[in-house]
Order: sequence, then structure tokens, then C-alpha cells
Amino acid sequence: MVDAVQTTKLLLTVSGGLEDFAEKQLKWCFHNIVDLHWHKGPSGSQLYLTFASNSTVKEVADAVNRLDFVEYVFLQIDCFPTHASKGCTLEKEFSLLLREVETATSSISKSALDMCETISDAIDATRGYDVGMGGLTGALLPTPESLVDYPLGTHKVAYDSLDVNTIYTIPSAAQSIVKTVKNHVYNQPNTHCDENKILWIDAGSGNGAFLNHLPDNSSIGVDTKPQSAKVQQMDYLSLDRSWLEKKFPDHEKLFVISNPPFSLSSRGDYTPIVQFINYTFDILRAEAMAVICPSKFARPRIWKALGLTADANLTGRFFLPKNAYYNPSNGKAVDIHSYCLIFESTRTNRKNDDEEAEASSPHASPHGVYVSSKRDKSIFPGLATLDLTKAIATGLDRAKVKLVPERKARHFIQGKLEPSSLELWWHVNPNQPCSVVNSSSIKVPKHSLGWLSLSCKPGVALAMSSAAMNKTKSDEKCHVAIDILSGEGTVSLEACRAVSNSFFLLSGDKSFERSLKTKEHMLKLRQSTKHPLLVDVVVWDANALPIREDVADAVFADLPFQGSTKNSHQEPVVGGDAEGWKKDVTRPVSYSDILRHACRVLKPKGRAALLSPDFKALRHAAGKYHWNSLWHSKSVNLGGLSGKLYLMERQEASTKDLSMWVTPTTTDLSDWILRIAQEACSSEVSEMLPLLSLKVNPVRSVTLGSTYFHEKKKANTHCYRIEFESQIRNIQAKELEKLIRKAIEPKLLDGLCLR
Repeated sequence: MVDAVQTTKLLLTVSGGLEDFAEKQLKWCFHNIVDLHWHKGPSGSQLYLTFASNSTVKEVADAVNRLDFVEYVFLQIDCFPTHASKGCTLEKEFSLLLREVETATSSISKSALDMCETISDAIDATRGYDVGMGGLTGALLPTPESLVDYPLGTHKVAYDSLDVNTIYTIPSAAQSIVKTVKNHVYNQPNTHCDENKILWIDAGSGNGAFLNHLPDNSSIGVDTKPQSAKVQQMDYLSLDRSWLEKKFPDHEKLFVISNPPFSLSSRGDYTPIVQFINYTFDILRAEAMAVICPSKFARPRIWKALGLTADANLTGRFFLPKNAYYNPSNGKAVDIHSYCLIFESTRTNRKNDDEEAEASSPHASPHGVYVSSKRDKSIFPGLATLDLTKAIATGLDRAKVKLVPERKARHFIQGKLEPSSLELWWHVNPNQPCSVVNSSSIKVPKHSLGWLSLSCKPGVALAMSSAAMNKTKSDEKCHVAIDILSGEGTVSLEACRAVSNSFFLLSGDKSFERSLKTKEHMLKLRQSTKHPLLVDVVVWDANALPIREDVADAVFADLPFQGSTKNSHQEPVVGGDAEGWKKDVTRPVSYSDILRHACRVLKPKGRAALLSPDFKALRHAAGKYHWNSLWHSKSVNLGGLSGKLYLMERQEASTKDLSMWVTPTTTDLSDWILRIAQEACSSEVSEMLPLLSLKVNPVRSVTLGSTYFHEKKKANTHCYRIEFESQIRNIQAKELEKLIRKAIEPKLLDGLCLR
């Protein structure tokens, strides 16, 4: 047992935009940091952290387990000098370098490996494996290549007939993909059959890219918006097995190939893919299915979280060729890192498959290690990653390290080749990202990676709620918080652990179904943590919050986004165009209305944390109201989109002072001035401030501030303070003050004069 840890270096990966939060938490978790420096990127960053000796394994494991904004943690095993350089380009030089790598890794210290394994075991002991990063069970097939060049620019489709983010498969790539899928499924023992007895379905066929390379008399293509005469207009999820048997009575087995929609939104919701797979095996009872999906989907932990049917067993997979897709609206090639997964039905031998899957789980082999490597392609352009990995694996094998395939590995070692050194890193938490482990939303069922659909990452949600609810002064505590657009509750869940004091949370969304899910998630959190939650879940329109003003200490909103590209200040809406909402009753979400109501319900100095990919529209809308921008992140990785997190503070109500010469017998004129001011502003405010859409008079009150006697002029002076509504900015208050002065001057009695 290894108890003490020497001076050690950690490598931590952090999602873009969360670096400041991660660094602050790291300094609190690791008390003996020697060195800390960043390698920052737009979508994510790497943090190199060195901490001193005298730390025990338990202390290191506990510190890692407390991290909320870090994804993965790597512990440095060793660092070996090499003679590699940027000028190392010849095959002879690479051969010498690989021999150096092999020799260096063969002398790796057993004590260093024992220390890393002990830390990993200590971390795993506190976690479950319900969303593990287990390897895929199917065979990895070679990536097919496009057979012929395709003149993309000459094949365009009317943009009006397409959905947002519609892409098609290039015909040459589709031909190669279909050929690879056929060769694989025809050679499987359970799916082997006479080719003439097989019916193929191209689900979500689009323009029939796959259908064109399937047998004409034994294939059918369906799509809700077909772009080819060969494709039938039909929803695949409504297709009936009995209808297929009547239409194709001579076929014995059903195979499906599909390129389903990758997501309903841009936040990594892979529910449609699972719906297609489940419908294929549970309803249509197909024998096999090949489905195109993003590479991030190709992980068993996602399938488990989304509820993939037990009848689907992965038998093969392969990467799609580079630039396998094109945008039909402009004819340009699109490069998406994606897989083709080939599933086989397990109805006949499910028990054996379950036993095999259990034996091949990432925790079946407690001491097996999987090796991978990486190098900078610009520095080593001629060095293949496979050769580098083979050299490291050979050296580790000579050092008596047990090497196993990825799907059977419990521990992972990664080699990182630098210009003058080789670094070996031990992946401390390959089974679960730290941000998901510590998140309140980790065990929410039927969602990718344990995150809630149509919402942001748990780490981003925690950053939002923490920024809004934690004030700079310790005595300023958050007592009332509002989640304006809760979705299914990710931000609301994370807000429940953002502060230590008790508070009341009001969580609302315009969707009744999502609000019900938020309620379910809150109840699960209360049952699992015994947290005394004070939460109300409501259904409302974010454009018109039914809340009185000046009640909240904090507001947060994960703002919607829907393809606003023509204008930098064009504000995105959801649910239709700006005019159509009156007909459809449901009004689209408007940034202006959201920020106006957020400003209204917040107390003075209250904070709002707002997240949006369309930060230009957000900044433009915020400029209309009484906000003070405190901070914003450079870029936040929203799972494929780059957004910004804004922290804003509601400024106190604008006031203007009005001084007046008065007679010695003049009494308080506050009510008289208030009446004139409100009359003057009510007649002009609709023309001056059309963007505010105020339903109340902009002048809130007039009070007598001070009175004094001017010695030189032998006259009395009254100073009146005019307070405006909270939404009135200072520049607007100046214009209103001018109107008020013009209205008062003609009505002044003898002896009264404005200063």
C-alpha cells in the first residue's frame, strides 16, 4: 500500500469558459500547490498542477473528488528525455526515436505505477459505475473511402424545404458505407440469410443516398420531408410491421440503415438516435441496424443513460470517411467526426450476450492497462500515432505491465511526446468526468452523459448559479433566486448546492412537460440528499413574468438560441416569428423581454447570470435596460456551440435632483411636483422610450430632500429628489428631467423659481 505521494504533477482538462472557477476551487482543494499554469483553448483548456510531497493518497483522492469544474484528471507517472526535435523528419530519425521511447518505458518505476493505481482505486471506491466509459464491444472495421469525386457545388436543394442543420451523405461515401455494412451483417452467424430474402429500410432517407445503393426490389426509403422521388413521405417511427409484411411478403428478415437526426437542439441531446434504434428492434423486430451517429454518442454510458433497448447488441463499428457529408443548401462539404454503429438483435441469445457483456465490462479485469499516445502533428508530421503507441506498449510489456484491450481495461496510460521528452500520464478518472460525478443531475435517467436534455452542462450550470448567488460581501446572502427558463431543471438542481445558506428558489418554464420533469428531479434530489429544498416549480411565459418587482436576490437563465445569423443585433426567438406569436397564442422568447423582466424582479444590486451562444444579441438587449456588467467569460463550451456567460448587476433606480428658490412660508411641494412630473412623462414616454413598453409611469416618487437658507441671497431653497422606475437608465432619466423642468416652469407661483 502506497501511503505517501512525492512531488507530483497533475494534468486536468477543463471545459472552455470555466477556467476561473476551476482555478479558484483547485486552490481550495489542494493546499500545497507548488506550480500552476494553463494551456488555454477556445473549447477547452489544460491545467498543469504541481503539488508538494507529504500528501497522502487519501488527501489526493479526496481533493480530486471535490472538483466540480474539471472533467478529467491525469497523474504523471514519469518523464523521459529524448533526442527528438522539430527537425526530426527522416524515417531513420523516427526509428531511433521509437527505440528511445521503447527503452525508456521499459525502465518505468513499479512504485510510480502502484501509486497511480492506489489513487485510482481510492477514487473509484467512492463512486458508482453507472455511467462508466466502458469500451465498445463490437468489432472495429476499417474506415471506408469515397470511391469517386463528387461535384458538390452543382447539387443544391431549395433551402426553404430543409430543416435547420440539414446535411446529406455524399453519394460516393454512401456507396462505400452500404458496401461495408452489407459485408459485415451478411457474415454474422445470427443474421446470415439469402440476400434475396432480406428487406432493407433506409430510415430518414432524405435524398436517398443509401437507398440508391440498396437492391431496388427489396428496399424502401422513408422520410418526413423526402428530397427524392424514390423516397416515400412517411415518418419512420410510425411504420408498421404488418404493413411491411403485406407489401413485401417474400422477405424473411428486416435490415435497417439510417442517418437519424443527430439532435433536436444543439446541446447534445441524442434522444432521436435511441428512439430510432429502439423502434427498429422493439416494434419492427428487425434483425440488424446500421446507424450513423456522432462519435460522442458511441459510448455505452450514453446508451444506458438514454435507455437503449436490451435487444440491441453492437457487433461492429467504423468511422465515416472524412468529409462524408455535404450541405444541400450551398453544396459545400461538411466534416463531422462520426461513427457507423452496427447493431444486431439479441432476442434469441440475450442471456449469453449479457454474460459476455458483463465479462467485457471495464471493471472485469482489475489490473489491466490500456495504452494510447498523442503527439503534435506539426512537430512530428511523419510519425504515425500507431507506431508511437506500439513502442510505448512494447516498453511497458517489458516492464511487466499487464496490457489489455480498451474494452477490458480498468486503467489507462497515455503517452505524450514533446519536442525533447516523453511524458507518461495515468488517467485517474476514466469512468466518469468530475463535473458529472459531483453534479446533482448525474443520475437523471434517459439523458446523454447524465445531463438534462435541452439544458447546459452541470459544470456550466453550477458556475452560473454560483456567480449569481455568491455576493462579494459575506453578509450579503441570497435568500430568493429565480430560474427564468428552467428547461428540465439542470440550473435549478445545481443552484441547490451553489450556496451553503437556505434560500427560496422559483423555477419556471413555458413547457408544462418540462416543468413536471423539473419537479420530479427536485423530489429525487430531496430524497437522495435530505436537502431542505424550498422550491416552487411553475409554468409561465418568460416574456411576462407574473412576479412583483424588487423581490429576487439572484436570477439565472440559459437563454434559447435559434440560428440568428443575418444581423449581429438580430435577437433570436423560439417558437415562430415576431408577428406569428399572436396567432399561435404562444409568444416566442425575446431577449429584450427577458432582460426587462429580470431587471424588474431583481432587487437593487441583485445579480443575473445569463448564458447564450448569441452574445451579441444578449449584449445589445442588455444595453436597453438598467444593467451594470460585472464580468463575462471569454468563451464557454456549450457542447458544440461557443457561448458566453454574462454576470450582470441591476443598478439602483436612477434619481435626479430638482432645486427651487422658495418663499419662507412655502411648504413641502412633493405631491404637486409628482403630479406634474407624471403628467409630463406619460404624454411623452411612448415616443421617447418605445423599447421599454412600460405599463406604469416612469416617475415613481418625489421627496423633499433638504431645505436651507442662502445667506448671501437671503432666500430659502428646497431640494427635491425625483426617483424613476428601476428600468429607466441614467441617460433616459436626464431626458425625462428636462421634460419635467419644462412642465413645471410655466406653473410656478410668485416667489418660486427653479435653480
